[in-house]
Amino acid sequence: HTPTSSPGKVPKSSSMASLDYPFNPLSLVLGAQASFVARALDSDRKGLTEVLEAAARHRGTSFVEILQDRSPRSWCR
Repeated sequence: HTPTSSPGKVPKSSSMASLDYPFNPLSLVLGAQASFVARALDSDRKGLTEVLEAAARHRGTSFVEILQDRSPRSWCR
């Protein structure tokens, strides 16, 4: 089960469909009044480093979502 999948969707990693409503981390952090919210790609080292450094410098609550490439071609890097 993947926490961000739509109800009824069967992910490749499981033989069972998701029963719960998807979890939205962005809604959670905005509801918690995070004042720095960002998204970065794991494959963009420079951009990821800049975002993480900015989050660390920020005076307040920071949230960074790091998107990962899960395709088979990314496994050979």
